[in-house]
Amino acid sequence: MKKTNLLILLIPALLFSCTPKTSESLDNSSSENPGPIFTYTEPEEVAINVTKTGIEVVSVDVINIPDSGIKIAEWDNSNIKLHVSYNNNTSEDFDFLVKHIPLASRHYLGEIGHHNIEILVSVHSTKFGFNIVKNPDFAGYKCTFIDSYSKGQVYEATVGYYQTVTYEGQSFPDHPVGTEFFRHFIGWDYPLDNVHQDMIYNSVYRDTEKRFYGDSVMEGHSNVVSTYKNEDDGTIHVLTYLGRVHRVAINYGKTVYHEQGDDAVELNLQDLHLYNQRWEQLNKETLTYGIQYNFDNTVGQYLFGNNSSLTSAPIFLSAFESMYEQISYETVLDTGASVTTSSYPNYATAYAVAADHKDESKTVASDAETGYYRMAVVANFDAYVSVSFKKLANGKYSLENNSKYMFSPVITSVDVLAQFSETEDFINNYDKKVEFSNKILYEIALGLDWGN
Repeated sequence: MKKTNLLILLIPALLFSCTPKTSESLDNSSSENPGPIFTYTEPEEVAINVTKTGIEVVSVDVINIPDSGIKIAEWDNSNIKLHVSYNNNTSEDFDFLVKHIPLASRHYLGEIGHHNIEILVSVHSTKFGFNIVKNPDFAGYKCTFIDSYSKGQVYEATVGYYQTVTYEGQSFPDHPVGTEFFRHFIGWDYPLDNVHQDMIYNSVYRDTEKRFYGDSVMEGHSNVVSTYKNEDDGTIHVLTYLGRVHRVAINYGKTVYHEQGDDAVELNLQDLHLYNQRWEQLNKETLTYGIQYNFDNTVGQYLFGNNSSLTSAPIFLSAFESMYEQISYETVLDTGASVTTSSYPNYATAYAVAADHKDESKTVASDAETGYYRMAVVANFDAYVSVSFKKLANGKYSLENNSKYMFSPVITSVDVLAQFSETEDFINNYDKKVEFSNKILYEIALGLDWGN
């Protein structure tokens, strides 16, 4: 198959970094028990300087390409030259080596067949073709893959000259780091393309904060915290516990972009005179990223009412409604953890926590990973919803259109940190939410004491 590519050789010569790098350095990402240490030499990429003072280049040609073809991995042993002619009727030949071929096209040197390449040297373009033939003395490069978390070999492959190796081994599960972070696989410590030596790859992990993830009430445990019956119209109001949403930002500062190697950056928090706006955003983000309301059509035949206040037009309270005598209770979450739910008022407590930390700062170090950073005060929030039911005939009920959310801070969970994100959005990255549904609400209605 014929292939044509444009290679641009820069003038003067530019040598890219070829400092040996060992597997001991893993680019500021978390890794445990690295595998065997070996030396990786980055491939050279060198442009040929063919210019001469006071003399212009007239033409550039590639010569001495063997008619019999070039064996894989034998380009440098083939005596291929750049023949350069000048305007003073002189010429000179330069060695044209693998290091002079840009990395983007170097893989052709390991692929059997005919290839056409166009190069540009000192503003002069020339095209040349060459055949790559089999090399019985080249068996390829051995690539060994190590899971740096368990220090075990997980895959091995052989790859051709300047080709790309593909990892086809096992997937890597997330590993817990404490309760609020998880360690997940993000790649390998060396490039998988342009393989030019035997390789040992170590998996690279990143410790990531779990934001907005939710724990629901374990199945079989009641969601009812407190009830209040209006004797005038028979409506029963129910304070319902939904679950716990973790790592919600109570206050945070400006988002900054940092590239690894740039100067260190100091992070600060947002002024508290904007806290009313921040509190409103806290509630919306907690609902959007931490809670999932599900509607069951079958249950909808027995529990009527407008659910918009639970979804499209939510109402958020700043404190618990006074009609409920009890605002905290003991329950079990779907993680198996037994908890006493928080009874702190939302706004007043969140504001006080934000005020306690308003003058603190954090620093993003120069060698920190490339991405987006912000300083944040975070805490877990217990999520409640206050709903009102009326009993209808034939075992049916109605959900009144006045449902209200209440998010109560768990004071013992407060943390201050520099948050990291690959994008500008600091959202749920753990794919777990507090889940509740009209089915749960219907079951609550069935279990209420209607008095008749």
